[in-house]
Formats: sequence, structure tokens, C-alpha cells
Amino acid sequence: MDNNKLFSRNERLILRMVNSPAVREYLGIKETYPIVKVSPNSLHFLADQKDNKAICLARFYCNQEIGRIFLPVLSQLEIANEYSVVRNNPFEAGLHFAGIQRNNRIFPTIYLKVSQFSVNGSDGEVGCGGDPNFSNMHNASNGGWTNQAANAVAQSNFGVDHTDKYWIKRPFVPFDTSAIGGGKITAAKLYLYVNGANHQWGGSGCFATVVQTSQANIALLALSDYPLCGSSVNNPTEGSNQLALSTIVSQQNSYNYWTLNATGLTWINGKGTTKLGLRCGIDYTSSDPGMGGNQGENFVWNNSYSTSNKPYLEVTYTPAGGGAFNFLIF
Repeated sequence: MDNNKLFSRNERLILRMVNSPAVREYLGIKETYPIVKVSPNSLHFLADQKDNKAICLARFYCNQEIGRIFLPVLSQLEIANEYSVVRNNPFEAGLHFAGIQRNNRIFPTIYLKVSQFSVNGSDGEVGCGGDPNFSNMHNASNGGWTNQAANAVAQSNFGVDHTDKYWIKRPFVPFDTSAIGGGKITAAKLYLYVNGANHQWGGSGCFATVVQTSQANIALLALSDYPLCGSSVNNPTEGSNQLALSTIVSQQNSYNYWTLNATGLTWINGKGTTKLGLRCGIDYTSSDPGMGGNQGENFVWNNSYSTSNKPYLEVTYTPAGGGAFNFLIF
């Protein structure tokens, strides 16, 4: 099943549904902007209009989070399309099949195999550890483990533990941003929900920064991806601000975000996949912190397999051609 084609074929219906109060509440959408575009992994809001040009705010997920919700609904609508009551009332039928506003007296009940709508993302971590030599762990050509959404693991880590041996964890957070097309990108933020944080070392390098990754297979992380979190192993090019680890600790159990700089914005691929990652400052600068005591910078974040608070990339852009949206669909 081509999810993008299924969404495109039902674009007007999906837009009508996501702009209805019931569905917005169901999706947990707090923004009041109208939604003008939807893809299996993104929502696009009309945030403003200046000089007859639309300014859109898009939220991209690592997995097909929007598809997870709407693909079963769209499949049921297509199966039940032989019934005139469904063909003539697709919006009401869509709410029925979504379980938001049931009307069993009018619309049929269709049972689907839920597993066929598996939409796990490929975000997660590749780590290396278990050696008392920092350089061996930092410069390794392969990691020792992967911990990712694609393997039905809901949480991943980043940081460096250095109590009696070194353990380095590097996150990979890719997004399909092809729904932007040829639009002009003006701003972006990467959001991770951190639900556990430990920062017990006061030396230099107490920050986390966004880097560009280059893993070959977007669908599944490999141990050989370990050195590919960044343009280089030592001091890779930074694509964001440096977020202090103390700030992350103070904001655990909530979203933390990194604002992409001019370089980071060039990494957003409006016609393909945007590959982002994170490096902890100690790992970024290759600064051996030494061992001893209960030291470490370890942060647990929800990946796309989590039931809530998934990672997302927020992008502000002007659509190619200025953006002409048909508001009659609302």
C-alpha cells in the first residue's frame, strides 16, 4: 500500500477531518491555526500570510504518526465505498470509522488486522561501551548495540557514562520532510521528550548539540552507523545551539528543543529525508572526562515507538509559488 498516494487521493476529506473540532481534540492539536496540508508523517499549519505569501508551520514525525491514525480509516472508507450512504457522507463515515462519532445504525462495522498498519520509525541510538579507555570507545568504527523504535523499543539514550568504564550513546533522528517540496525554509526546531536525566560532572563539554547523520539505511540502524553521527568523529559541524545539560535536567519529563542555525537549516531536505542526530559535549569534543565516582551524562528520550510525546521536527517555510490553499475544504 502506497500511503502517500492514499493520502493524496483523500486529501480533501482528511483536511476536513483534521480541521474539525472533534478530530483536533482527538489528535491533541493545541494550535489554533488551520491545517492546510497533511502527509502520513506531518501536519502543516497556516501560521500567517505576508505579501500574499503563506507562511506554514509544519510538524514532522520520525514515523508515519498521522498515517497510523488515518490509514485504517481510509482503508475502511475504500472498502465500504460500495455503500451509497458511505459515498454520500464520507466525512460522517470517516468519523464513524475513526471511532470518534460512532453511528452504527447508518454505517457498517469493518474489522481490520491492525498489524498491517505498523508505522514504526527508524529513530534511536547506536552505542559503544564497556572499555576503560575513552579513545577506544569514542573512535570505534562500530557500535556495540542499537536501541531503536524499529525494534519495538520505546525509549533511547544519549550521553556519556564514565563511572568505571566508558559508555557512549549517539542518537539518530531522521525525518521524511519531502512534503515541503520546493518551499523556502526559514526556521526549524528539533524536539525530544526527555523523561530521565542524569548530569553529575562539572567539567567542560556539558552540552548537547544537533549534528547531521549519514546512515545508509533509514529503515534500520546498524552498528556501523556509530561513527556516522556527525560530519566527523571529532568536533563535527554543529547545526544548532548548544543546549546546556543542566537545562535538560531541569526540564526532564517535558520536551526539550534545539533551534537549528543557518547550517542546520541547509540539512533539511524539502524533497527527501532529513537526517539529524545529537552529540553530548564530551563526545563531541573528544574530551576524556576521566572516571570515578558516579559520574555521567545520560538522558532517556522517547522515540517514535512511544505511545505519546514522540520526537518531532518543527519547520517554518513558505510553500513554492507562495502557497495557494483552497479554504472551501474547511
